Amino acid sequence: MQLTSLRSNEIVSAIDRELALLKSSENILNRGYARLAGLLVIAKLNESWRDENHPSFGAYVMSVANFLGKSHQQIHAYITAAEKLLPLVGEGGLDKMGISKATELVRASRKSSKPLTPALLEAALDPSKRVDEIRALAHAELELGGVAPKGRYLDIGGFYVDDEQYKTFVEAVKISQRILALPQDMPDWQQRQRIILFWAQEISGTYAADVYGELPPIDD
Repeated sequence: MQLTSLRSNEIVSAIDRELALLKSSENILNRGYARLAGLLVIAKLNESWRDENHPSFGAYVMSVANFLGKSHQQIHAYITAAEKLLPLVGEGGLDKMGISKATELVRASRKSSKPLTPALLEAALDPSKRVDEIRALAHAELELGGVAPKGRYLDIGGFYVDDEQYKTFVEAVKISQRILALPQDMPDWQQRQRIILFWAQEISGTYAADVYGELPPIDD
C-alpha cells in the first residue's frame, strides 16, 4: 500500500489500524517480558543455567541481556520484580500485569520500605490502568497513607550522571536542606518536593526577567 495513494477519508482509518497494531504489539511484548522474568526466576532456583555450561547465573543473565539488546541491570530488575510478585499474584497475575507495572510496583515498595497493598495489586492488574497511573497510585498509597493531596503528580524521572556530577548534585541537595531548614523527620517525598521547587523558584526568580524581559512567560 502506497501511503501517498490513500484518499483523504482513508487516512484516519489507516492510522487507527496502525495504532491498534502498535498497542497490541506493545501489550504482547510487555507480557512476554513478564513471562521471561518468571522463567528466569525458576531457572535461578533450579540452577538450570548450568545445563548451558554458564559459569554463574549472572553470566547466564548477561547472555540473555546481550541477546535482547538490553542491559543486564534491566534484566535483573525484571527478575527482582518477578521474585517479589509471583508469590502475591501468581504466574497468571504477573502475565496480566506485564513487566512495566510489575517493576514500577517493586521500585515503589523498595523506595518507601513498605509492602505492596491489595489495592495497589488490584490496580496493577487492571488493564485499563497505565504505568504512569500505577506510579502515582503507588506514591499515594505507600508514601501518603492512601490519600493523594490536591494537584497533579509530577514525575521527574531519573538519569545517569558521572562521579563528579553526582557529587555536585548531592552537595546541592545538602545545601538546600540547610537553607530550607528541613526537619530530619520530614518524609523523603516531601523533602524532594521542597528542594526541587526551591531550585525552580530560584531559577525563575533569577533569570525570568533576562529571558522574558518585561513580558510574562507564555504558558504551554
